[in-house]
Amino acid sequence: GKVPSKDCPFCQAEDSVEHRIWECQGFADLRANTPPEALATIQSMPPCTKLHGWFVEDESDRDFRAALNEIPDTTGQFFLAKPAQEHLHLFVDGSCTEPRRPSMRVATWGVSLASLPDFAFQPVASGGVVGLYQTVLRGEITAAIAACRFGLSAKVPFSIWTDNSLVHKRLRYFLRHDVKPPKAKHNDHDLWNELFRLAHKAKTSSLIQHVVKVTSHQTQDFSETIEDWARRGNDHADRIAGMALYQLPTRLQWCRARLISSMDKRQSACQHFYQMLVNFGLRCVE
Repeated sequence: GKVPSKDCPFCQAEDSVEHRIWECQGFADLRANTPPEALATIQSMPPCTKLHGWFVEDESDRDFRAALNEIPDTTGQFFLAKPAQEHLHLFVDGSCTEPRRPSMRVATWGVSLASLPDFAFQPVASGGVVGLYQTVLRGEITAAIAACRFGLSAKVPFSIWTDNSLVHKRLRYFLRHDVKPPKAKHNDHDLWNELFRLAHKAKTSSLIQHVVKVTSHQTQDFSETIEDWARRGNDHADRIAGMALYQLPTRLQWCRARLISSMDKRQSACQHFYQMLVNFGLRCVE
């Protein structure tokens, strides 16, 4: 709105947003109460940030996204040759870093094979989720895709064990003969369609036998011994998924570490700057 003068009412210098925030001696104490490193970070940013508080991306965000696009698809690469078992029990699981900061997530997955009858477990495959969209659900779906590919390549009957309710529900649904593939409007349709294709192929080949939900509580369907065995298999798949993070490309590891450092620094500066702006506003209306 209109003001009676172009001069700053606090120091009589020519007024502007930049003057009020960064130059006016009437607010020098508020700037002095803000950590110097936060002020330096804000002042190094573009005008939309240092004058209005609109934070923007920096080079670390763009480099990290480029590195995500370079994650290789390892769902067809297996640690084991053709297994000796006559029936494969495959445990699948997904993992994801930074669940509360979507722009920094890296999702991974793992597949474990039960080595019966000695109750041991072997890693089958692991890796990262390909592409920009990183969620734990995409890790879970990708693990199921890898399990199907392993079962098909081994040409041995197999069952999939998962602790994810949606993967369990969808995979069982896909194994019906009269269903159609997921539509493009569905979330994660790219992975669901690939899982549908592989599950249908495994069903047609009479390879996939069961899809079992791993639970943390004893049910009427299984004995306590089987429940404990299933939890151990699920835990093993979870550990494989977690370790997969450190087997991703070196460039991604470096970009992720750089982004975390940059994001922490920007978020800290943001919090201090917003508090400083609030204090500026309160003084202006006194």
